[in-house]
Amino acid sequence: RKIRTPRAGAIMKPAAIATPSKSVWTPRPRTASQPAEGAVLTERPREVRLRFTEAVEVRFSRIQVFRAETDPETGQLVAREQVDRGWVPGTRTGRELAVLLPEDLAPGVYLVRWVVLSVDTHITEGSFHFTYRPQPGEAPGPPAGDAAP
Repeated sequence: RKIRTPRAGAIMKPAAIATPSKSVWTPRPRTASQPAEGAVLTERPREVRLRFTEAVEVRFSRIQVFRAETDPETGQLVAREQVDRGWVPGTRTGRELAVLLPEDLAPGVYLVRWVVLSVDTHITEGSFHFTYRPQPGEAPGPPAGDAAP
């Protein structure tokens, strides 16, 4: 069987390619977060929880929480040390994902970065920040309502 190859200088006609609308490639997947974007919290958060419009594949998704500081030259938040402690048990399917935060979370600004693969194969990512600022005179510690062992 002879394989046909284009001759030198031949112009190849592109095949018709169906290009989906931009909304198919860039869905708005995150509908809510806890803490909320830009929130200033006076009680230590136990976790960062994200809700999505579509179910996600946790094996191919990640949420990372970093202590952050502002770059004096650019004014942008810069991620420093990663502080999250892994997935919250039981949040590995569906439309919600959450990661645990440490019991000794220090006051400061935190940057949350996430990348998720939805079950229909869209990969999306984003970031937001929140601030943990306990009331003056209060020692950072377990969130209100936690019983001591």
